[in-house]
Formats: sequence, C-alpha cells, structure tokens
Amino acid sequence: MPRSMMFATEMCWMMSADISTGWSDGTYRPLQSVKRDAMAAFLQRYDAKF
Repeated sequence: MPRSMMFATEMCWMMSADISTGWSDGTYRPLQSVKRDAMAAFLQRYDAKF
C-alpha cells in the first residue's frame, strides 16, 4: 500500500504482526467499516501474540 494512504503505518504494523490479513483481494481499505467478526479476529490474534 502507498505510504501516503491514510493509516498506512498502522495497517503495515497489523499486517507484519499477523493481526490483519486485509481483504480477500489483498487490499486494505482504511475507510471501510470493520465488521464484528473481523474485529473479533483482530482481538483474538492480538491477544495470542501479545
């Protein structure tokens, strides 16, 4: 993703920490709402790592 993209630093960290995998097409969409199941997956992965 371009460094100029909103929240690029945060999304790169989530990707490198294996907390987020992005959308099925490999993109990240910082302005898209996060659904409950996706947030639950983020939190579970974060809790398992840290």
